[in-house]
Amino acid sequence: MRLDCVVIVRGEAELLDCETDQPVTDTALLRRLDGLGADYDLAQYIAPGSALHGLRLVGGDLRLRYDHVLNRLFAESRYQVDQRLEARELELVLHYTRGQWSDGVGESFDPCHKAGLSGNVVSLRWENALTATLQSSGESLVTVIAPLVTRC
Repeated sequence: MRLDCVVIVRGEAELLDCETDQPVTDTALLRRLDGLGADYDLAQYIAPGSALHGLRLVGGDLRLRYDHVLNRLFAESRYQVDQRLEARELELVLHYTRGQWSDGVGESFDPCHKAGLSGNVVSLRWENALTATLQSSGESLVTVIAPLVTRC
């Protein structure tokens, strides 16, 4: 039986004021970024023959999501997959996505320009805990959490 699933990798993001390097907490500004991102296809960069390649992931866009309850921004990448993944496989997707956010597509990610927020920059907090959740028909099947990364 074919299973249509989505893997959602989610992590913290901040809107920073370029002059002060301080987080922006203005709700109106944060809401302007909700849904903005880029239609990257992170899955296209997965190396053939790798364990990830065998999972047959499709997609991997990068979008900002505004959480009105927390008044916070989150970054999300979503992949489609036609099979149920185990926790160890979700961890592979999570770590791959973290790598893309930190030195791949994350380096050129600039939704502030689209939102008309010059003087601000979005920082993807990839060093903080990330989650990867496998969903089918809107129901969460498996979630894994990556630990914080210690910087030396």
